[in-house]
Amino acid sequence: MENSATSTVIREGIVQFCSYDGCITTLQCVCHVFESSNNLISFGTLHGKEFNFSSEGDLTKVFKDV
Repeated sequence: MENSATSTVIREGIVQFCSYDGCITTLQCVCHVFESSNNLISFGTLHGKEFNFSSEGDLTKVFKDV
């Protein structure tokens, strides 16, 4: 999306995905934007839900300490 661009949210829902190590992650309150062809995850939103991040090269890891 371009800077300062706005889009209409069609609906909110829950998304589950399985990571490379078999762990199933659930994201709640995910917004579906019809005209978007990209999958975007807000690091700011995840950080607010106590997730942490580490990056090395072109790999970014998102995790939550238990």
